[in-house]
Amino acid sequence: MRLAASLLWYSQGEISQAKGADIAGVNRAEFMEAARRRHISVVQESAAEALEEMMRG
Repeated sequence: MRLAASLLWYSQGEISQAKGADIAGVNRAEFMEAARRRHISVVQESAAEALEEMMRG
């Protein structure tokens, strides 16, 4: 239940991977694997942030 809740909050951008793992009681690698299995992106920046980073060179 804690894993499902933390994955939901993470997918909505409300918490970080580290916080989600802490809430779920797993390590960050396990949290990321659970996210991947549920087709939740583990990339933590938005498309706009990625584009801005690319434009800076």
